Amino acid sequence: MKLRFDEAAINQVIAQQCAAPIEAAGVAVASKVTGAPVSTRMTVNRGGRPVCLVTITHPKGMAMQAKHGTLTRAAVEVGLDIHRYAP
Repeated sequence: MKLRFDEAAINQVIAQQCAAPIEAAGVAVASKVTGAPVSTRMTVNRGGRPVCLVTITHPKGMAMQAKHGTLTRAAVEVGLDIHRYAP
């Protein structure tokens, strides 16, 4: 006897259960950024996982992140574990 799981349904349940804490983490990161406007947006990535995108909505936002690590530092400040994707 084989047991099959509905992966899409499982991902949907996980997304519903995890969306609020993930959004709260994104808002916490955004609140630590000073000197530039920041926005957050909840979405689902290509793998079906919920994510909160935090964006510096300023023309120099990318430069601020590249030069000072503004978002990275804010994420570490709220206790998130930050590391690069492995190639």
